[in-house]
Amino acid sequence: MPNILTSDHADDFRAELLTLPAGVASVSFFACPSLYSRRTPQLIRRSDPEVVQVAICLRQTIGVSQRRQEAVIQAGELFVYDTSQPYQAWMSGNGDIARMGVVHIPRNALPLPAAGMQRILARPLSGSRGIGAVLTSFLASLASQGATLNASDLARLGGVTVDLVTTYLAHHIDALQTVPGESRQRALLMTIYTFIEAHLHDPDLAPNTIAAAHHISLRQLHRLFQQEDTTVAALIRSRRLDHCRRDLENPTLQHLPIYAIGARWGFADAAGFSRSFRDTYAVTLGEYRRAAYTSRA
Repeated sequence: MPNILTSDHADDFRAELLTLPAGVASVSFFACPSLYSRRTPQLIRRSDPEVVQVAICLRQTIGVSQRRQEAVIQAGELFVYDTSQPYQAWMSGNGDIARMGVVHIPRNALPLPAAGMQRILARPLSGSRGIGAVLTSFLASLASQGATLNASDLARLGGVTVDLVTTYLAHHIDALQTVPGESRQRALLMTIYTFIEAHLHDPDLAPNTIAAAHHISLRQLHRLFQQEDTTVAALIRSRRLDHCRRDLENPTLQHLPIYAIGARWGFADAAGFSRSFRDTYAVTLGEYRRAAYTSRA
């Protein structure tokens, strides 16, 4: 897609670019010290892929201007711009490196009203709460792990990407009723997974508290997990044990008693923690920790 690009570092311009094809969408991550981008009516007439772009500022600041709207985007915030309309954008590292991620989705793949989309162009959108936090976490994970994913992984993640972006944008333009039920369900499931991961340390984390936090019934929660090859309780236990296993291997945490490691990941009962670990890994907590230290010696 043609744009006019300039930079304050044109004499020694260095940048990083990672592009990930993900089904009907694609995701790209870009880093540089500074960049100014301009898309003019002439360039749009020459080539227009008719794509909606949802961008996240990962580091430093980004500026964007479209349809007489202008905003400065801080790290952790998102914004939307449209390739079919002129825009200007800039990245500034403020003496460092600026980083951003962009989800590119064909406009016809987003079942959202055009008028609503126009209202949110070039405006800062929160990425710190609810579905925004889930989308931000998802994109940050892609930024760090995307280069290790194979084509089949990326194809599967493409549907997740579109579902999350669609639900996120629908939330901001009050158009959730236009999002297909399956997309809303998958986005809700991703939100629940993120919530569970963020609250593993809480010993009160349980199916009933998760359902209440997401304003759904306990029955609805269990129904969501019917196709996940696990239960909510089993997922919580598995994720807690995985974190505990890593902590037992961590030499910087060797001063912590074993029961304290369990407690920091939500195992309030030391005996229950010991039994769950042994049942899962076929070894006691003490044996696992000693073996981890021996292998590093």
